[in-house]
Amino acid sequence: MRKGVLVAGIVLVFLLSFVSAIYITGKISTDISSTGCTDSEGGNNPYILGTLTISGNSNILEDFCSIKIGENSYLSNSSCDGVDCYIQETWCDSPSKEYQLFPSDYIECPKGCQDGACIKICTDSDKGADYYIKGEATGPVPITNEIVTLTDHCFNDTVLNEAVCGEDGYTGWSVYTCPNICKEGICILGKINQPEEEGGVLTCKDTYSCPLDNKCYPFGYRKSEKYCSDSGNFIEQLRAGNPCDNNFECDSNVCVNGSCVSGSFIQRIIEWFRKLFGAE
Repeated sequence: MRKGVLVAGIVLVFLLSFVSAIYITGKISTDISSTGCTDSEGGNNPYILGTLTISGNSNILEDFCSIKIGENSYLSNSSCDGVDCYIQETWCDSPSKEYQLFPSDYIECPKGCQDGACIKICTDSDKGADYYIKGEATGPVPITNEIVTLTDHCFNDTVLNEAVCGEDGYTGWSVYTCPNICKEGICILGKINQPEEEGGVLTCKDTYSCPLDNKCYPFGYRKSEKYCSDSGNFIEQLRAGNPCDNNFECDSNVCVNGSCVSGSFIQRIIEWFRKLFGAE
């Protein structure tokens, strides 16, 4: 009898040691990399409620809000806020996939957590995609969830990179082609208005516009081999070889690598392509 009890005790100690080893090292026999893992969010996004499923397993794990109560200790809850507010974010490529059947990580929610998702913290100073007001968007970026500030800026003289908050809670760019000109992070309206007289001098009240022939022309407008500059005056277009920032500054309307390109050179390239492809 005593021998049987002794054997049972040895087996129990062995099992406890095995379980303890698993608990301490975090290792289990299941290798997540060899199973079919599906994440409804398509990756790590704490700002969207997601679910994770494993092929051959009937269980489904959802993201859920958690309150940190100690070192590596969390208490699940429907919502939370404050410095100890986290979300248990489930995603297939979590570093914990090496030792968890349902891989997940605890990610801090700076503005709180509600119904399995961090409360979105992205803000846009011009309240959305407003191409005629220069603004900035502050919020997290994908993958790292680092908080950054993006500012509206012109990619070239017609294309605007508009900083926005996406529906997924992340900040990013909306690329927009201005109907006229892009200048200093905004699209310039292409309206021709009437100037106002101040002290006997005709003045255009619109930003980036130039008076000429009793009219106010928008920035970048070309007329009689001149263009409306940001100085508020029409100036002569530049010849080939002169430094430039925008196409409209050049008499050929082509600015490449900060230099005006000859119109005849562009025409020769066009003719070469015509001959190459057999065009008449």
